[in-house]
Amino acid sequence: MTKAKKDLVWSVLLCATSIGTYFYSNSFKSLFATQFLAESSVYTKIWAVALFLLSVALGIRSLKNIDKEKSTQLVSIGTIVSILALIIYLLVLNYVGFLISTVVFLTGMITYYQWLSLKKEERAIFKLSVSLIKSFFLSAIVSVILQLIFTHLFGVLLPTCIVIGI
Repeated sequence: MTKAKKDLVWSVLLCATSIGTYFYSNSFKSLFATQFLAESSVYTKIWAVALFLLSVALGIRSLKNIDKEKSTQLVSIGTIVSILALIIYLLVLNYVGFLISTVVFLTGMITYYQWLSLKKEERAIFKLSVSLIKSFFLSAIVSVILQLIFTHLFGVLLPTCIVIGI
């Protein structure tokens, strides 16, 4: 499969996903939202529209660059791991809470992508513990900043941990 065809397939899949997400977000119920921007569906729709526009741009670029350049397969192990991790993240989000699940998700994904980017000989000397520690602190900082922005600036109630309440 050529790179342009692969990009075109992904463009169509992502367009369909963004359209589905946009309409599915109408089912989100905001119990405590007092303003329009505090509703959870608003941000989901913004992300869906952004994904749709970027997917269309990818599709246009792929149609402009029809070439014979070979590419990697359409779906790789990295893609499957990423999708599974995202699904697990979304499933546990309401039980574990935004802060804890986001830190764990980001730490795992950053470490995985760092390992994935290494060559085979570099993977042998990869320091998993060092990478996990660095990824954890970066993830914690990003998660806390996101929590503060959404809670205090936008007034959005993010999921909290059922057990410990954070």
